[in-house]
Amino acid sequence: MYSKVLTPNGFVKISDLKINDEICGTNKTIQKVIGVYPKGKLKVYKLKFNNGQTVECSENHIWNINT
Repeated sequence: MYSKVLTPNGFVKISDLKINDEICGTNKTIQKVIGVYPKGKLKVYKLKFNNGQTVECSENHIWNINT
């Protein structure tokens, strides 16, 4: 992957991320990388929540959100 993500120390290629690395999230939060998945083609699913929001994800890509 050639895309980059913002970390507290600047931009880093997504392919260089490792578990426990920190990345910048929304609202000035710092998020911790909890998993790294192999590159390849994946089927994308669209999930629709009761409140009307939707999210796209793959079957092995699960987001954990802590508040």
